[in-house]
Amino acid sequence: MDYLRIPFENPDVDFPKNRIVLLNGKEIQCYPKPVQPEFIDNDDIEMDTSGLYFSLSKKSPSPEVNKEKSFEKDLQKKFFLEHAFYFLEKADMVFTDSRMFLAPVPIVNAIAYTGTSGFNAPTLGIYLEWWLYCKTDLLHDATGNDALTYHIAGSPLSGSNKCGCVYPNGSTATISHSSFLPVWAGFMQNNQRYTEAKQIYESYSLKEVYDILIASDESEKQELAVRLKIQNERYGKLSELFHALQDKMKDLAMRLHNSELADFKTELLKRQENLKITLDSLEAERKALREQWEKGELTQPQYCRRINPLRLKEKDLEQKLQQFEHDRVQQLLSSGDLTAAMINNYLND
Repeated sequence: MDYLRIPFENPDVDFPKNRIVLLNGKEIQCYPKPVQPEFIDNDDIEMDTSGLYFSLSKKSPSPEVNKEKSFEKDLQKKFFLEHAFYFLEKADMVFTDSRMFLAPVPIVNAIAYTGTSGFNAPTLGIYLEWWLYCKTDLLHDATGNDALTYHIAGSPLSGSNKCGCVYPNGSTATISHSSFLPVWAGFMQNNQRYTEAKQIYESYSLKEVYDILIASDESEKQELAVRLKIQNERYGKLSELFHALQDKMKDLAMRLHNSELADFKTELLKRQENLKITLDSLEAERKALREQWEKGELTQPQYCRRINPLRLKEKDLEQKLQQFEHDRVQQLLSSGDLTAAMINNYLND
């Protein structure tokens, strides 16, 4: 592979909007996540307050973890290690797609005293750049065999380290680097370079990256088919999530305005019932007047003079009820929590 090996640098770079600039100078398009984080975790270096990484001389206690999530991460880690050399072979393609570059890698790196700070949420692209551009050799073990350093553990002060490496067959071993500074500092600097990008832009999973790369080996058509399949699956999941959140929001809104809705419905039903009684009474008057007119007890002008006020009163009462309902609906809508459909469903339930 013809890669320009350059020293690690971590300049104060403000990436162009919706783009990241790789260490080789290549600028690639990014895709904002549908739901953006409320705040950005800066992943700055800070002293470890948990006591887990203060010293390498004693075994760190294992923090409590969700067993299901831990099992899933173990599977992802195993997948990463089994395909690490293949990913490296396909680095040039990964460097053309931000979603591949930002694919999360579930490896927890840490150094003494500062723990995992600066190492959080590494990605496939970060690992590839680290392997290719680090000032020290991360591609071989001490005897020159192909071996990719994948795990960082050591002391930044003494330089003592017990890192992990993976071989082409997927087996792993402990590896110690004579020069530890470029190992941990190089990774940390590059990891922090993409801190914001990892949180605001979309990414594939490692399995999705692998499927796309494998498909690309067959044909461009096959690759596009796999990409489309992934996007359709994601759209389906996002659609399900959207509808679930929409239902939840509706439920919360209905709970929030339950008292107002109940009062409105009670008052509306009361007014509707009163209107019905009044309209029935007016209808009876109209019927009696018509009978009088038909019997000749009232002339046509007399009938019209007496029937018209009843019709006007009927129309006025109906309009007043409609106005009441409209005003109360608008008042409820002004909260921004309810929709006309939600209110209508409640009233008709």
